[in-house]
Amino acid sequence: MADVSTLVAALNTDGFYIFVAPALIEPDPSLGNDDQFAFQASSGKLWLKAGGGWVYQGIYKAFKIRGVYDNAVTYSEGDVVALSGSSYVWISATPAFGHAPPDAIYWQLLAAKGDIGDTGPQGASYGGTSTTSLALGTGAKAFATQAGLAYQNGARVRASATSDSAKWMEGVATYAGTTLTIAVDKTNGAGAFASWNFNIVGQPGSGDLSSANNLSDLASAPEARQNIGALSEFAAMAAAKAYGAPVRFPSGEAFGFVSSAEMSAGASTSATLDIMNGQISPTMALGAQIPQAAGSAIGGYTSGGGLAAAFDGATNQNDTASGVSATATTQYVGKDYTGAPKQIAAATFYPSNQSG
Repeated sequence: MADVSTLVAALNTDGFYIFVAPALIEPDPSLGNDDQFAFQASSGKLWLKAGGGWVYQGIYKAFKIRGVYDNAVTYSEGDVVALSGSSYVWISATPAFGHAPPDAIYWQLLAAKGDIGDTGPQGASYGGTSTTSLALGTGAKAFATQAGLAYQNGARVRASATSDSAKWMEGVATYAGTTLTIAVDKTNGAGAFASWNFNIVGQPGSGDLSSANNLSDLASAPEARQNIGALSEFAAMAAAKAYGAPVRFPSGEAFGFVSSAEMSAGASTSATLDIMNGQISPTMALGAQIPQAAGSAIGGYTSGGGLAAAFDGATNQNDTASGVSATATTQYVGKDYTGAPKQIAAATFYPSNQSG
């Protein structure tokens, strides 16, 4: 019996914890003595009995880190979230969702976002200037400039005259200390200057052309015209066409037809194409041309002066002697070489005018 009395006395000792069941909101008021604690393990809540009643002390359990705040997540006491650089702990006894920090009913600030730090030191940059006196030209050009620039050996750099940015030279550069050396392979303008600005530039493509040269720097102008189809309209005039069949030209009149056999015999050895004036001018002897009187004129392009102007070899005639279309339909001029067909191998093309 003495042992039981000792046990009961020990159970009533001040400081012994009364454990609260998870379903209870607070400890049973009939239990415990003043200065005794009650603890709910499921929630971490702690009470102290004073004056015959239990006084809530708060939550005593480890924080639960929940990461970045999510408006759709349900949070409970002790949950810690981060938002906009600060951290918050849920303090409401009732779990809930949809209450974003810093709502003071549900959250307590745990750690505030820090102040913006000091600006770091300025890093290396491109640019730079020089007062080295140099003339525009190719080859190695050494400039005295600032230290600490960002240029790496092998970068392509342009040096532009401060007084006229259209005057420049550029190339692959090396940089050491306060010296920038450019292996100049491309320039614009001429002259000598003693004030320069530097800039990084891209590597030119192969076959670089300048718009200021109006394509005069092409390696092969005839090949370029062929590649872009500039000869396509005029190719029909040199195509194999039997006389008697209509031949359409972009505009104007054609005369001086030469047969393919006569071309083979050396009647014409070259031809000049003038795109700007719209004509092909073969080099030929007039005696090698197909006789103008041969064949019979055909086609509906006969009103007014007939077909004489198109086939008599004269290039300067009045409009009354030229062929005129009497209808609005498409017309043509030609000759019928029945029995002795010929093929056009070359022709001279002239724009239309009022005098032949």
